[in-house]
Amino acid sequence: IINDLPPEIIVQILHAVLEEIFNFPYFLGGYYLSALKDLTVVCTLWKFTIQNSPTFWTIIESSNTPDEMGYMLRKAANCLVTFKHLLDSGQDVFPEGGFDGFDFLDFASSNMPRCSSLSVAVKWCSQAARILGSPAPNLREATIVASLYDIDEDLHLFDG
Repeated sequence: IINDLPPEIIVQILHAVLEEIFNFPYFLGGYYLSALKDLTVVCTLWKFTIQNSPTFWTIIESSNTPDEMGYMLRKAANCLVTFKHLLDSGQDVFPEGGFDGFDFLDFASSNMPRCSSLSVAVKWCSQAARILGSPAPNLREATIVASLYDIDEDLHLFDG
């Protein structure tokens, strides 16, 4: 029966499911990419729909590997993206294991012109300074949480 639905209805259903997962706290298992992968194995139609719709690839989380982040950015094509750091987990900027020196904030700051939404948690304000100073002409919302203030100078937000 689901295969008889028009493609645009299937896209709406999948987006509704993923929106619920995206808003889930991480400690309860709300990893977006994992959910996206799970949905692609439901049936061939869902896999085709997800693989060929750039809007499904626009949420990039710090729990993703560097290769996954790059892949998602490419799959998102010209769509604006959301960068989400693990706000609920209490982790620092670097994921466990460190991804061999990969830094989520460097990745996000170099792609801020494509960012429409940002949420980041850091220990020190200076860790967020490079992302806060990156040009972000499409940014519509941002949440930056820094537990310790360590900067004596003014921060210029998003290049202006």
